[in-house]
Amino acid sequence: MRLGVVGGVILLGGWLLISPRLDSTGTKVDESAPLSQWTEVSAHETIKECATAKDALVATASGQNFDPNDLRKRSVLRSRCIPAEHVYPAQPGAAR
Repeated sequence: MRLGVVGGVILLGGWLLISPRLDSTGTKVDESAPLSQWTEVSAHETIKECATAKDALVATASGQNFDPNDLRKRSVLRSRCIPAEHVYPAQPGAAR
């Protein structure tokens, strides 16, 4: 298990639900940006919890008068669960 620090909170493993931000022009969802630049939506202890949160988020975004031109909703639809250590790597000398 790896250890990471997020805003003063210690993460032991865990999963992050993240969604891509808009590109610099604000006209499209930037899926090519490094994951560390995506927006953190929520943190979870297990992949199952993260996937459940993602499913709920996507269902909500899809059900609210879905407009394919709504960039915020398009970003939500492209959200993904990733191990927390992909964004917040363990610090040198941290416990493992």
